[in-house]
Amino acid sequence: MILTELEQRVSQVKAVLVEQTIKQNYQSLDSLKPLVDSHSKEHKVLLSDIAILADISANTLTRLLKDPQSAKVSTLTAVLGVLGKSIYIGQVNG
Repeated sequence: MILTELEQRVSQVKAVLVEQTIKQNYQSLDSLKPLVDSHSKEHKVLLSDIAILADISANTLTRLLKDPQSAKVSTLTAVLGVLGKSIYIGQVNG
């Protein structure tokens, strides 16, 4: 009986830790532009350099940053790859 209660508490603590980790490490597409801008400043590269590294045009990068929800997944993954990031698709929390 005590072991079962302890296992349940451990499971609850793990769930809370996972939720906190997700909140800290994952960002929505709305934060793409600040993420790219921050990367650009931190690494002292131009947006055009990021476009070249992602093998897309500068215009495509501009459109992506203005409206990331309408971009092709391949374009988004190319830019995120330059930033050392990836896509995670998950449940939207209310």
